[in-house]
Amino acid sequence: MIIVDEGAEAKLLSDLPKLRYDTEHARCIHFPAGGNERLSSVTQAAQAYLTSFSPRIYACADGDIFLIADPFPSREARRAMLHVAEKENIPADESFARLYELTQQMSALLGLVEQKIDKMHQQLEAQQRRLAERAAEQKRQSILAASTIAAPLTFDQRRRQRSEPQLLVIDDDVFSSKLVTNVVRQHYRIKAVDNPQQALSSYDELAPDLLFLDINLPNVSGHELLEKIMIRDPQAYVIMLSGNADLDNIRTAMTRGAKGFVSKPFTRDKLFQYIERCPTIQAGQEA
Repeated sequence: MIIVDEGAEAKLLSDLPKLRYDTEHARCIHFPAGGNERLSSVTQAAQAYLTSFSPRIYACADGDIFLIADPFPSREARRAMLHVAEKENIPADESFARLYELTQQMSALLGLVEQKIDKMHQQLEAQQRRLAERAAEQKRQSILAASTIAAPLTFDQRRRQRSEPQLLVIDDDVFSSKLVTNVVRQHYRIKAVDNPQQALSSYDELAPDLLFLDINLPNVSGHELLEKIMIRDPQAYVIMLSGNADLDNIRTAMTRGAKGFVSKPFTRDKLFQYIERCPTIQAGQEA
């Protein structure tokens, strides 16, 4: 007797065409989900009635069991089914087990196994999606829960005591980030951060006069970071960047405290319009 309990579905699909089902006595009993208890009952039935027929038992991941033998006389098949039913004290009807005549019903059996494999793949893909979503959510929560760097002065006090303005751009798009920094650094000190995990700590460290913040960041949205920043620093001057300038996106940004919105691709003039309107930068120029 052969028992397959690892990769049983794929093994069964591979074995069925290869096994010697060239007589009218080749049969298969399909026992729907029953788990380990049913596997024990089926194994006992095979040992009791099919020892001389080299039976094969395939224990599937969902609990289904397939008992196959060639030859597998109809009388012995019925005895095996009754044995399992009596062990579990349930009726031996089609909902409990189904007998396949393999010379006539091979296509139906192969189709059943293929459906099981497809379902397993779908379940695996769904599980992988759930794991990926869970990991992304954990990363998102980690980013948003980043602790504030303790500072003896408030953000606004630190800005006002600097000798020159400090700008910050948070954007995972390297091209976009470089475009902003290359244009701005000719006139202002600016730092670029492309890792959202460093976004809040970089803001806390620099207390920037102006922040250019991309909306479409990985793991966490710019809208969520904006909300956290405004809680930390109600005087924050944040300009959102995005390639999606639809009205809802703009409205969400402005509602959460953004002072402006620049759609990509942006121009030098558009960036400097906002820079020149920044209160602390204006105050420094007037002084």
